[in-house]
Amino acid sequence: MLHETIPDSIKTNEIKTYQIFVPEGTSTLKLELADITGEVDMFTQSLSIPNANDGDFICQSSNIDNTKELCVHTYPQAGVWYISVYGYSDSTYTITAKASALEQITTLNVNESIQDSVLMYENKLYKISLSESIPALEIQLNDVAGDPDLYIQYGEIPLIDQGNYICSSTAGENISESCSQSYVESGDWYISVYAYSDATYTITAKILEDKIIPILQENTNVNDTISEGEQKRYILNVPSGVSLVNLKLTNVTGDPDLYLYSSSGDVITASTQNENNPEISQRVILIKGYT
Repeated sequence: MLHETIPDSIKTNEIKTYQIFVPEGTSTLKLELADITGEVDMFTQSLSIPNANDGDFICQSSNIDNTKELCVHTYPQAGVWYISVYGYSDSTYTITAKASALEQITTLNVNESIQDSVLMYENKLYKISLSESIPALEIQLNDVAGDPDLYIQYGEIPLIDQGNYICSSTAGENISESCSQSYVESGDWYISVYAYSDATYTITAKILEDKIIPILQENTNVNDTISEGEQKRYILNVPSGVSLVNLKLTNVTGDPDLYLYSSSGDVITASTQNENNPEISQRVILIKGYT
C-alpha cells in the first residue's frame, strides 16, 4: 500500500492491521488516516505488529473525531512496517502511506551561510567535513519563517526518532535555532533540519572565537588565575602510544580543583584538594590521540 490511498471501515473495538515495505534510503515515512467518520487511532511499529496494550509501538496518533490521524517517522528502519487502526466507534476512513527518498546531502563549510527551505514533515541534510579538530563549533538557523528544528550528529546522519543525535534545538515557530559543540573532532559532522511546518531559514556554521580553549604543551608551565565560581578549560592533545598523563596545579593560592575530561566532555578523573594545596591528576589515558 506504499504510495497509495485505501478507503476502509472498522467496527467499534475492532483492530485492522496493514503492512508496507520501506526500502533502504528512505528519509521520511508518512502514515495518514483522513476522511474520518467516527473515532479511530493509529499505531505503528517496525518489523512486528503494534500492541497498544503493552505500549509496543513507535507512534500513536490520537486526534479528535473526524480529523486526520498522522504518524511521521524520520529515517525509518528498512523492512516491513505494520500499521494498526483501532476503532473507538464504527468508522470509515482512508489510509495513505508515503515514503520520501533520502535527500541529497549539502556540503556546509565553516563560516559559510546558506539560504534554504524545507517542507513540512521533511528533512534537509548538511555535512561539515573537518580536516582537523577545533575547540568549538556552532550551527545556527537564522531568518526563520515556519518551524524547523535542528539536529547534529558525528559520523552519521542524526536519527531523530531513535534519539541518536548529539545536540538538538527545538525553539518553536519563527524562532532562531542553534546548537554548539565543544571538543569538535576532525571528520564528518551531519546536520538535519526537520520541519513541523513549511519553513525557510539561513543555516550557518562558525567557530566560536570566544570559546576557543588554550592548548597545553608538554612540559610547559602556564601561569594563570581564576575567580571564585569561574571555570577555565584547556586542551591537551595526546599523541598515540602514550599510556599515562600527569597533570599538576602548583604554586596554588586559593582553592581551584582540577578535572580531566575525555574528548567527548566526560569527566575521567578529578583532584579536589583543600585550599592552597597542589592539585595532581594522574590517570591512564582514555583520551583519543589526534597525532
